[in-house]
Amino acid sequence: MTKCFECDETCEIKKYKAFKYTGVSLDNIVLANVEVEVCRGCKTETPLLRNLKKLHNAIGVAIALQNAKLSSADLRFLRRIAGLKVQEWSKRISVAGAHYARLESGDRKISAQVETLARVNFLNALKQQDPENVQLARHLETVLNLTPASETDFVIVINAENPEAPAKYLPDDSAILKEPSASYVEAKTLPFEPLANVRIVPRHSSIYHANVNQELAPCA
Repeated sequence: MTKCFECDETCEIKKYKAFKYTGVSLDNIVLANVEVEVCRGCKTETPLLRNLKKLHNAIGVAIALQNAKLSSADLRFLRRIAGLKVQEWSKRISVAGAHYARLESGDRKISAQVETLARVNFLNALKQQDPENVQLARHLETVLNLTPASETDFVIVINAENPEAPAKYLPDDSAILKEPSASYVEAKTLPFEPLANVRIVPRHSSIYHANVNQELAPCA
């Protein structure tokens, strides 16, 4: 039985229909069909994530394809998942490094041109990692034809069981977010995998400081 990292009490595993994932410094990411460890004592909830790189790439693709303006947090997330430092990324989107840093901090408004270039460069970075991925080429075409019309007023829902499935964009008051968790999941039903392939990310922690199986660019 797993022990809680906060209070050392035992944990039970539940499967949630929807779980707000705050481990990526974004406030509108929801994981569907995700297994979660729940402490019997302090009630701390910890999602069980087995392929963090695939999950974060899927979140990045969903952000790149969203028909809404990118926030400063979105912009920073795309850069970091692409694995680039500020200076290299800013050159790719034709913005001076100092000015770009202000875009990520929210001190400057993000132009339509910067948005498009950020989305395209992120998808190109994934394409370099997976040249045979035809879907990424289609995503690039989609991005070039996007005309974002609003601020982010929705949640992005990623299927934790199949991150590569198309993301869903739902109103932030969607019924799925109000439903109670699904049935309990017995530990014996979990795929038997080496512990080295399992990364547990506390809900309140940052992925950039967690011991995860993905290399991210430094903060600056």
